[in-house]
Amino acid sequence: MKKRIFELIQIGHREDNLSKIFDIFISVTIVLNIAVLFLETFDEMNPYYDILHFIEIITIVIFCIEYALMI
Repeated sequence: MKKRIFELIQIGHREDNLSKIFDIFISVTIVLNIAVLFLETFDEMNPYYDILHFIEIITIVIFCIEYALMI
């Protein structure tokens, strides 16, 4: 089980579809987190603060889980 998790979170397994999906998922999560952090800096986004904050928390939880799996 540990070996499979290690294989999934490591970059570069082109023949492993699940590893590719994980890499794409993490990349999208990073871009989403950066976009949310950027949007939160604008006062015009105040009506959407709750949803942006929720997305920010979810992406941070995903990053924490990924980091814990790497350890």
